[in-house]
Amino acid sequence: MNAGIFLKRRLAQSVLSITICIIGLSIIITGCLDEIDLPIEPSLQDAIVIEGSLNLGSPSKARISITRLFDFGASSLQPVNVKEVLLFDDQDQSVALNEAGPGIYQVTLG
Repeated sequence: MNAGIFLKRRLAQSVLSITICIIGLSIIITGCLDEIDLPIEPSLQDAIVIEGSLNLGSPSKARISITRLFDFGASSLQPVNVKEVLLFDDQDQSVALNEAGPGIYQVTLG
């Protein structure tokens, strides 16, 4: 292939890529951002979220975080501290998780 033809094709591909990027950025930048009010059911105002993870390995680790569900006015997540967090297996055996920080509980399993 002739070097001149190769360079022209390469230039055309570059121009096309740049054009697509510019169009994409224009859409993102000029997109509408309207504030909406989401109605919150009174029964959910004090709801909490419990998230957990279990990483199997040697050793295995379990981690649970507990936060408030609807706290839109806060500048950061609001952790929920509880007295005790227990993890149960399918045979009803339990292990207590240790508090690792505000609203975060974890344990290392043998």
